[in-house]
Amino acid sequence: MGDPGKTVEIDESKFGKLKNHRGKRGDGVCVFGGIERVSRRSFFQIVEDRSAETLVPIIKHYIIPGMTIIRDCWKAYSTFFKEGYIYQTVNHSVKFVNRETEACTNTIEST
Repeated sequence: MGDPGKTVEIDESKFGKLKNHRGKRGDGVCVFGGIERVSRRSFFQIVEDRSAETLVPIIKHYIIPGMTIIRDCWKAYSTFFKEGYIYQTVNHSVKFVNRETEACTNTIEST
């Protein structure tokens, strides 16, 4: 996906029913995906779990080193960024997007 210097945003989510219509989701499916900002090319994959063992190989398959990856603070993402990926981290509990630049803000670390 993309070329070095391009930016891709990645995230994971669980889709399903609420158990007894309250609290945490019960049964459902986890989906992991990414979208390249300029071309809008994307990938989505159903995953068994959101562990590093599951997500890292998918990232390596779809995203080439040298691209900038915008990710959230999910712990599983932190294990592979020593392999040539450039990244920015956004803390969703503080802010999602800077409306003026349409870029993630509140970057707490980058390489």
